[in-house]
Amino acid sequence: MVQLHVEHPTLGAGSLAQLLLRVHQHKLSRETVRKILKRSGPAIREAQRGAPPTARSLAATHPGQLWAIDVSLVWRAGYFPLWVVAVLDHHGSYLVQLQPIAWPSGPRVAQVLRQALAGTAAPLRILTDRGSEFRSQAFRALTRAEGIVHTFTKPHHPWTNGRVERLFRTFKSTVHGLFWLVPSNAAWAHACTEFRLFYNEHRPHQSFGGRTPHEVRYGLSQQPAGLRRTFFNGRLNWWDMQPAAPAPALAVQSPHQRG
Repeated sequence: MVQLHVEHPTLGAGSLAQLLLRVHQHKLSRETVRKILKRSGPAIREAQRGAPPTARSLAATHPGQLWAIDVSLVWRAGYFPLWVVAVLDHHGSYLVQLQPIAWPSGPRVAQVLRQALAGTAAPLRILTDRGSEFRSQAFRALTRAEGIVHTFTKPHHPWTNGRVERLFRTFKSTVHGLFWLVPSNAAWAHACTEFRLFYNEHRPHQSFGGRTPHEVRYGLSQQPAGLRRTFFNGRLNWWDMQPAAPAPALAVQSPHQRG
């Protein structure tokens, strides 16, 4: 099954089950195929090693062309689970929203996306994995109402949404490097707010020639670093890289312009 999936990555679980029956005379249900592929992730990655991934093109040349949203688990007081929702604009890797929620249900994730949309035009397309929260009625109703094309990643191909995965790694390594424990939901919410400011406006990105996501988003050139400043209640000493002049208005397409 792993070999068939690697050789034919565009086939879904049902098609793979039919192919397995015709080629190898093994009959499996679609759900069984899904479970096999889910627990065979390491074997799939090993079989794909050396071959370039066939991910969809994720280039974004202007703000609002492609957003990504995902959910990741963190721990309150080192023991109690909490989830963080990230909404990322692929243009410049700009972090639109970062917010903790008590449980990754469809309505709660949809509410975070609704807050991310407040005050800005909806993106043309949004990329998610196939988690139940993104297939929920609440999330689908919101994307339809906003005219957003909802695109799913390919099953068991996490690199398709790799940019937001890298964002989560950076977020967690930053917070864990500064805090022994994050004691409460409110503390996590504050860490999310601080990280979003730090990440967007004060952290240079190698992928963009040393510019920050804020500078890429608004078409600004690199600015000399200003005075030292602190983040996370004084735990992180950094430099002020926000431009002195106010940023110009962001040109985005309205739903009417998108047609």
